[in-house]
Amino acid sequence: MRFALTDVTSEPQVQASIETALDFGGSLLGVIHCAGIVTPRRVLDKDGIVHPLDLFAKGIQVNLVGTFNVTRLAAKAMAQNVPHEQGERGVIVNTAFDRSIRWSDRAGLLLASKAGVVG
Repeated sequence: MRFALTDVTSEPQVQASIETALDFGGSLLGVIHCAGIVTPRRVLDKDGIVHPLDLFAKGIQVNLVGTFNVTRLAAKAMAQNVPHEQGERGVIVNTAFDRSIRWSDRAGLLLASKAGVVG
């Protein structure tokens, strides 16, 4: 087993991690993607301070764009695999949330970004 610290928003880092897996095992058969960040803030707090847009954008970048980045680069590597009996070449599991997550006035970023992953 190998571990590769990776910024999921960085194409070169994700590609390097995939190359590490390929060098170790010869092929990439599966990816489980669980990266995500939370910035629990209200849109407008009791002191009248608005949620910083850059924090929201960073969360979308990691939680949604990062998921897509890992998925697309893993799929490219898996496309090189010989298909098994059912024609599959690998498995990608992306984590998100379902409706059992209770809405909170501080959960906007998490719910918005993970809803994009589900979609």
